[in-house]
Amino acid sequence: MNDRLFALLLFSVSLGLAAAELALLASAFPPDFSVLVLAVAISLAGMLFSVRLLLGARHAVESVSARRKRAMQDPVMRERFEGYASDEEFLGGACRCTQSTSPASSRLNLESFSLDREGFQEYIGRSMGGSGENEECGFSVDLDCDALSRGGGTMPSDFSHDPASVMAGLQRAGRKP
Repeated sequence: MNDRLFALLLFSVSLGLAAAELALLASAFPPDFSVLVLAVAISLAGMLFSVRLLLGARHAVESVSARRKRAMQDPVMRERFEGYASDEEFLGGACRCTQSTSPASSRLNLESFSLDREGFQEYIGRSMGGSGENEECGFSVDLDCDALSRGGGTMPSDFSHDPASVMAGLQRAGRKP
């Protein structure tokens, strides 16, 4: 709930309680004095609390850039942010590039990746190749292509994608035994 709405509701309830107690006091109805003092004290405390909330300082929402700008003004925080090039870029300053990648290093990474890929392809070939000439080099997953093509499972007799068949199956499943 919004703080201002809560404060306004609390103030109105407290004001109503105080008004009701004053109306009882003005009428000929004899109220118990201790209950009257307690009710007035509670209503005054509620009104003071809600007035304090209503008149209190509003907290402005601070953006990330404002927080970073304020942090960069502090020398200790500036030292902590020194290693991050994104802060200068974020605040609109010049971005310091710490390292530039050379074409030779990127070419070396590409070659090592292609070697890893070739090794991985060889591993897949060895493991999926079935019983072959070199059994000691690793394990093998023998896939029986004939058994897969025969299709060992049987389809259910009432299986169909027809909407009427699907609805009939749902109605059968929904029946009580």
